[in-house]
Order: sequence, then C-alpha cells, then structure tokens
Amino acid sequence: MQTTKLKYIDEAGRLCTLGLCQDVTELVRIRRENATTKEAYEKARSTGIIYTHIAQALSHGYESLYYINLDTGAFLEYSADTDGGTLTELRRGQNFFESCIQDINLRVHPDDRQALTEALNVQALLQALGRGGIVIACGMAKYEQDASVAQVFERADHRMYENKVVLKGGRDVR
Repeated sequence: MQTTKLKYIDEAGRLCTLGLCQDVTELVRIRRENATTKEAYEKARSTGIIYTHIAQALSHGYESLYYINLDTGAFLEYSADTDGGTLTELRRGQNFFESCIQDINLRVHPDDRQALTEALNVQALLQALGRGGIVIACGMAKYEQDASVAQVFERADHRMYENKVVLKGGRDVR
C-alpha cells in the first residue's frame, strides 16, 4: 500500500489534510519484471556482441560460417565478406544435420554424397573437432565463352584442388 498525504485549505479557510491510499502491489511487480527483463536483454545483447566479434574473427578467409548447437541441432548460417570481414546472417534452422542432407542431395556430386553424408553427424563432427577441425575445399567457375560445359566443370574442379592445397598447408592432395 502506498499512502499519500496532501495539505489543502477548504472553502471555509481551514487547513486540512487529505489522505489517499492506493494498492501498488501490481505496479511494484510490473516494475520488478521490467527491471529483470531489461537486465536479461542487456546481458543477451552484450553476449550477442561478443559472439559477433568472435564470429567475425573466425570468419576471416572463409565464405561461410555456421554456429551449431550440438545439443539441439539449431543453427545459424552466416556469409562472410572476405574483404571486410563483415558477416551477414543467411538463415536460421532447427536441424542442421537434416538440412545438410537436403543440401548435399541438391549440390554435391553423386560420387561424393555418401562420404559427406556419413561425415555430417554429431559424433563424427565432435571427433573431427577433437582432431583439429574440418576443412572443406570448394571450387567455382561460371560459363565464360567456354567451348563446352565440361570445360566449366574442369575449371571448377581445378580451383577446388588449388583451394584444397592451400587449406592443407601446401600439401598436394590429389
């Protein structure tokens, strides 16, 4: 309860006191919730900023960066600007590994699908991280007045192997 006392002079000129009593239980509860919510928001915001800085540092030299919650499978996919180091969130999802299987079936050559599918599960990922991580090389090419589509694929394949050599520290990987 909150009590407020006000002095006033009535019509007869007498000094009077007016007392007001108000139940503020709900108001106090709302103020506490608001303070707790604001504190939680500030903490989440500062944590998010820290993770953003870490992600930007890790993304240097990479085109894509993934944050995966290995307990739930939820993930964030970022695109990294290789020049400026800025990250752009591309998508959020609930099941990283299931999403990868769909992407593999759409984008990976049939000869490589089984090996990549077997490697993309929680246990395999944790084992690979324990050995120093996973590196995936890729090569891209677009049609540039080539004599055939096969030349475009050959150029992309050549770039993939060049990228793999760089990622493997200069060792030939063919």
